[in-house]
Amino acid sequence: DRSVPMEEELSSYLRRLWEKRGSGAWVLFSERTAGPMQPESISRLARQALESDAMRFYVPPMYLPEYRQIVDGSDRYLEQVLMGKLTVQEFLDQWAARFEKAERDYRRQQRETGQ
Repeated sequence: DRSVPMEEELSSYLRRLWEKRGSGAWVLFSERTAGPMQPESISRLARQALESDAMRFYVPPMYLPEYRQIVDGSDRYLEQVLMGKLTVQEFLDQWAARFEKAERDYRRQQRETGQ
């Protein structure tokens, strides 16, 4: 099964778009030509995005001893968000606070051991 759950509004929009453009293997359409984008154009757009000064890459702090514990422990907080007991902002604030504390502890330990 290759179905993806989505809201009805998005589903109907995509259905109308598919009906308007027709079926086929094409996923991206050019705004300029209103036709399918060629692979060369897609590669050019991807290269431009990757070379952009605005592009930032996230490097997870896996060096932190608590990293896996923080990531694995976030599931219970995520459940609270899904049940409406915690807002998304509260979840993210708490998650960030755990990482910031782990980073401070790690740096303090590095200073104390002279590494």
